[in-house]
Amino acid sequence: MYLPLPIFWALFDQQGSRWTLQAEHLDGQLGNWRVKPDQMMVFNPILIILMIPLFEVVIYPLIRFLRLPCRPLQRMGAGIFFAGLAFVIAGFLQLRLDSNELTFPKSNEGMLKIINAAPCNLDAELRGDTDQVLGHLAFANSSDQTILPLNNYTVTFLPQNCPLSDTSVYVPELTSEEADVAVVGLFNQSGVLQFETRQFKGQIVKPHRADALINVVYVIEPDILTNMSVILESDKNMYTIPFEFFNASAFVEIVPDTYTVLIPSQSPDDNKTHEEANIKLIAENGAIYTMVIQCNETLSLGSCQPIIVVHVDINPNTISIFWQIPQYFVITFGEILFSVTGLEFSYSQAPSSMKSCVQAAWLMTVGFGNLVVVIVAESRIVDSQAIEFFIFAGLTGVILLIFIAMALRYTYITPSVPETTDLTNLVDDKNQAEMSLRDPVANIEGKSYQE
Repeated sequence: MYLPLPIFWALFDQQGSRWTLQAEHLDGQLGNWRVKPDQMMVFNPILIILMIPLFEVVIYPLIRFLRLPCRPLQRMGAGIFFAGLAFVIAGFLQLRLDSNELTFPKSNEGMLKIINAAPCNLDAELRGDTDQVLGHLAFANSSDQTILPLNNYTVTFLPQNCPLSDTSVYVPELTSEEADVAVVGLFNQSGVLQFETRQFKGQIVKPHRADALINVVYVIEPDILTNMSVILESDKNMYTIPFEFFNASAFVEIVPDTYTVLIPSQSPDDNKTHEEANIKLIAENGAIYTMVIQCNETLSLGSCQPIIVVHVDINPNTISIFWQIPQYFVITFGEILFSVTGLEFSYSQAPSSMKSCVQAAWLMTVGFGNLVVVIVAESRIVDSQAIEFFIFAGLTGVILLIFIAMALRYTYITPSVPETTDLTNLVDDKNQAEMSLRDPVANIEGKSYQE
């Protein structure tokens, strides 16, 4: 009867792996309180504490009153069913998540996004294997993420509403299945204003723990080359992000919060290296940002006033993490039916001399369940997490049918009642002990007489 049981543990123990990874793509914000992905597992023990008395006081008495079959193997089968149902719920939640996620490039594709950090509007046109118009890039705006086959391309920028009428040509190279970000800036080259474009590696994979990611691109010609950093400050956290002129900093993982942004001072003195920017950064769960420090909309670089533009590369998580509660409730319901009943079944049906061994075999099913998860996960049968959830649910259904067939043929063993102990000798021994305490001398003489 133990052979089908590992499937339950294969599903149950994924609360700490697959379900936690799913929670990283959900929004854990509840007012000023933030639930982290791995904290969702606390619902399981809380629900167990609340639901076990409910089973004993309400559910089991109601089942007996309705005279429904409720023998141990039937309860264990119901527990396996509810575990599979929990994964069906998780699969539908994952489908909803996938519909909101960015489409990732395939093995032979790359991704390109263009940010206009020049102080005027631009029109962008891309030529190569795929000729397309990227569209109008207004001042301080960016194009959408565009998926393209891996190759070399030519992007032509045409200034709009700008004294500069010359076109600028940029040649991006897409060489990997990653996100590339191209930033267009306008600089003074030996007294002549010219466009320049730099290409950086972006980030499209959401951060762990549902935090936010941010990097900084500085597109202002600095008067000084010291203190080149941005400081993000909130009531609880502070991050310093160093950078170089017209180069992207490394991505920094930050806790979702509202931050004051401090940028290098344009007229530093001995006591002031940074000054507060004109915006607040609201970092949200699961979002990826590119912060561009650029000039305001003017062609006079000598009168450049720095502004900060935050571009959202990956949208924040929008689906509440509390949508996972139904699947936690259902699998906890199944755990009470399966685990508690299974321990009772193992102990009552085992011979007196093998109760410890049978209990150990019961615990061994947990290890085999985890082995099933490793095999399915490492085989990578499907790329979709939702489909994987449905595969586990379908596998559970098949094994449940096998378990039902085995349970129908199982004959329960009624635990034997221990033989009645003969109390006559115990009474005689007790009386003799009491007499010894009352008259120790008589007891000694009695012993001598017997000898």
